[in-house]
Amino acid sequence: MSKPGLGSVNGGSVNSITDSRHKRFMDVQANTFAFGVILLELISGRASVSKDTGDLVDWVSGLLWLSFAHLLTLYWH
Repeated sequence: MSKPGLGSVNGGSVNSITDSRHKRFMDVQANTFAFGVILLELISGRASVSKDTGDLVDWVSGLLWLSFAHLLTLYWH
């Protein structure tokens, strides 16, 4: 147990405050990713993971990469 004034804030340790902020940050990132996947499902009409079609995020990433590569090709010619 830490002494008051030495690595503690309001009776709790500094590490627990840092861990709490990190957990909230990770929760926000996870929720943002999940919301994005739900939007992709709605727009594409595909499930997020399917035995037949694979992973939705990988599929969209591939499409975006192909579109980006095509735009670069058009720009440089």
